[in-house]
Amino acid sequence: MEITKNKELYSFSFDLEEEVVKEVEKKVKRKNKETKKMETVTQTVEETVSEKVPVKIIIKKPSRTQLEDGDMFYSVWLNKFIKMGLLTRAMIAKQHVDLGGQLSDEEKKRYSELVQKNYNKEQEIQRIKALYIDSEPSDTDLERMNRLVNELALVKRELTDFELLQSTVFDHTADTKARNKTLIWYILNLTFFQRGEDGKVEPMFNGVDFEEKYEAYKDKEEDEDEIYLTSIDRISSLVTLWYMSGVDTSAQLDELLDEISRQDLAETETETEAEAVS
Repeated sequence: MEITKNKELYSFSFDLEEEVVKEVEKKVKRKNKETKKMETVTQTVEETVSEKVPVKIIIKKPSRTQLEDGDMFYSVWLNKFIKMGLLTRAMIAKQHVDLGGQLSDEEKKRYSELVQKNYNKEQEIQRIKALYIDSEPSDTDLERMNRLVNELALVKRELTDFELLQSTVFDHTADTKARNKTLIWYILNLTFFQRGEDGKVEPMFNGVDFEEKYEAYKDKEEDEDEIYLTSIDRISSLVTLWYMSGVDTSAQLDELLDEISRQDLAETETETEAEAVS
């Protein structure tokens, strides 16, 4: 299978150390039976050598059909979790559930507004992206989408501040669990790999549907597949960042990753300074 550059959401490469049996030429000394003198000759022998094998991981841009299937997958699981009795974030905000007494009425109102803003901006971004699955967006729509992405990032940051205080509550909401299921769905369907420079591009997880692909996912984990173990954390981070932010180019993802790294570094430095003062 070939994935053209414009169909890639993101790709990265790494080397694996692999032991292979290769024929190598060695110079050895031996006595010539006719001349009775020592001479140097070249012999071909088999040796086990360590060799670096390049591996490329490709996260493919989802097609229009895959985006629609992903949305449907999310909706199906959201309904399943709601029927199991789990509340959504919106339900919690709307009903002003007592979250351990840490949020005031004003904070609960603000949280409810943020949930609605988050939903509206995500939907608007998806609507624009759906118009340009097979083409580049117009300058107007590109500018509009970049503005929405930046606004969404600010909303998500404020939401995160609320939810970190109540992480155990929000970890068990219907939409959080449905979102996590959907992230797995995208990882299973969008991830490909190429072993060796001339190797063919293959799906990371084989199967005809979610259940078969998920079994392949679990098998790779249990079998400690080297390519899987080396790449899965980065794959998960990239797919999550794409899904949550709405960006869909490798350059935009790199910018977000750099921003996250800078923020993590700043937070670490602040914590270190605070510990030094105390």
